[in-house]
Amino acid sequence: MTLNRRWPKLLATKSGRYQLSLIVALAVLCGLTVAPFLWVIVTAIKPNTEIYAVSQHFLPDQPTLEHFRKVISKGDQLPSYVFNTLVYSAATIGVVVLFGSMAGYALGMLRPRGSQAMISAVLLLLSVPWVILLVPLLMFEFRLGIWNTRLGLILPYIGLFLPFAIWIMRGSFTGLPRELGEAARIDGASEFFVFWRVYLPMAKGGLATVVLLTFIQVWNEVLLAATLAKNPIIANINVGLRILADEGQSFAFGILSAVILLAMIPTLIVFIVLQRYYVKGISEGALAGF
Repeated sequence: MTLNRRWPKLLATKSGRYQLSLIVALAVLCGLTVAPFLWVIVTAIKPNTEIYAVSQHFLPDQPTLEHFRKVISKGDQLPSYVFNTLVYSAATIGVVVLFGSMAGYALGMLRPRGSQAMISAVLLLLSVPWVILLVPLLMFEFRLGIWNTRLGLILPYIGLFLPFAIWIMRGSFTGLPRELGEAARIDGASEFFVFWRVYLPMAKGGLATVVLLTFIQVWNEVLLAATLAKNPIIANINVGLRILADEGQSFAFGILSAVILLAMIPTLIVFIVLQRYYVKGISEGALAGF
């Protein structure tokens, strides 16, 4: 009853109508975003008799975990694909976080001569569609002999995500007080000590943002992995899903849905662990300096 009384008041003013239209638009966008995910979940717990039935129902009449048991028991190389993706993610995150934080500290805190030109170069790299570099990158790896190797996939990932890490970390360091570093230098601390022990722990929001976004992007990346690492032995999870679909499993919707949900677990865990730092880090890193 209280809600029914509020609707006329909400529609009576221009700001109220704007808020209502905004709520409706966000609800529609949220529904469009969540609906495919819900459909995958429902399909993963449906038996095949209901998946391929003529008359479809959204909720399963007889939920089952048979698809998950098949994936876990037989695997279809899924553990290998997950392990490869974890290796790519860990190697990329380690290098990107180390060099991105060091470069961000130099550009945001030390500001050497030419730092503004370096920042402009980072922004230029961020604005370039990396897809246009795919063919030159493929030719370059052919000449170096690292095509279809783990190293041949990790190096492009580092080059792809490092400019973003530099930009985020520069913004995180820019907002920190300079007096702490000056006091540490007066006490005889080296510049690396100031960076590593004084400022880096204070930039944990930016670090968490870089780790989270880099992990999600590496885990979800498809085009580079399908082009530079086609060998099933070194394939990542997304290429592995394609291999699973190509090996006579194109219409095994229940198994494919179970594989997709299993592949999402690591990204969900990382996001849950780092989510409290994410908003602060992305706002500091993206907006500082403007």
